Order: sequence, then C-alpha cells, then structure tokens
Amino acid sequence: MDRYVEAWPQPCAAAGMINYYRASVRQSQKEAAAKLRPLSAPTLVIWGERDSYLGADLAEPEQDDVPNLDRVERLPDASHWVHHDEPERVNQLLIDFFAPARPTPKRPDVNDVATRPVHGRFGHGVQGSRARVRCVL
Repeated sequence: MDRYVEAWPQPCAAAGMINYYRASVRQSQKEAAAKLRPLSAPTLVIWGERDSYLGADLAEPEQDDVPNLDRVERLPDASHWVHHDEPERVNQLLIDFFAPARPTPKRPDVNDVATRPVHGRFGHGVQGSRARVRCVL
C-alpha cells in the first residue's frame, strides 16, 4: 500500500490511472468483441489464486482463443497483483519462458539467414529471430 500512496501524488499519476480504465469503456462491448482475434503468440498465464477481481475460470483461456498456450502457472499466495505479491517468482517464470530455446548446434551455412552473423554498430548478433512477445494486462 505504501508504494501506491507514494505513486498517487506524482505528476499526472492519477490521470494515468483513471485513463487506463476510461480507455476500456470507450466502445461498446459489441464493437470490442468484433475486434477480438486469437492470440497466436506462445503464451504463459501467471495467475494469482487470491485474485478477488477476476474469476478463476479466466486463468484457463479457451484453446480457440489462445492456441499456443504454453502453460498456466498458479501462484497460491498471490492476488490480482502477482508481480507485487511474488516478484521473484514472477521474474523467474518470465525469464524461463522468454529464454531462447537451445537448438542442437549445427554447422552454419553461409546462406542460412537464421544463423548468419549480423555485424553492425551494436556488435554481433543473430539475424532471423522468430521470437514474438505480447503482453496482456
């Protein structure tokens, strides 16, 4: 609670908090539903079992809505604010989920875009990453 009390008097903080909720009702439910599309990115759900705002049935999305659901992690002692209640656990779950898969090493092919080194002002990297991130709050 101290963190919220500290945040609220900051410049524009109250407006930001209120605008977040205002934005959620700027269109009718019918218009909003028509814009919904399946979430195709690999998805991890981190759910606080003590969430008093959202029903527990929302933790398990429909297969048609989230076809690439990796898993649902339920945190028994966390509320709606899982990142505040169990920050270390949430961070570790995210680190593990977003960690690059370690493919079997193969001999690089000069024409293979996925393994060709990229040299530039930011140093060396790998071109062709297919990772996608989508955050849902």
